[in-house]
Amino acid sequence: MNYGHGFHSNDVRGVFAQPAVTPLARAKGEEVGTRARLFDRWDLAAALWQLDLASETVWNGDDGTTGVSAPTNRRGVEMETRYEVTPWLAADLALSFTKSHFTTDMENGGGLALAPKRTWAGGLFGASCARARCRTRGPALLRDRRPARDG
Repeated sequence: MNYGHGFHSNDVRGVFAQPAVTPLARAKGEEVGTRARLFDRWDLAAALWQLDLASETVWNGDDGTTGVSAPTNRRGVEMETRYEVTPWLAADLALSFTKSHFTTDMENGGGLALAPKRTWAGGLFGASCARARCRTRGPALLRDRRPARDG
């Protein structure tokens, strides 16, 4: 179990913008999770987490730059596993599922552009540093407007 306050660094270009904005946004996060090792060769881990940011850096396509926007909330679950197939070969898989939204009424259904809803990565790796990996990112909104069916 973890809880903490800190800062998230936004785009440093905001310091030089007119009017200047702070490059650090207040962040508050918490998580609870568990980890296990089974049969001396299989590792499992899972965590539930939440992150609140006082402001979000968003892309402004009209200006070709980023800007500071409203506060956001992200919640999710992460799971990972690693299995030692043989003494020299192991397989791993990591999954994450996330819900991200603006916490204030932006009249857009709370949609947060470019925030992935799910990711996964997995692969095989050997003792001799040989490795085969695959990674992907699930769908994400391309603009700050959530469709009504996405609710």
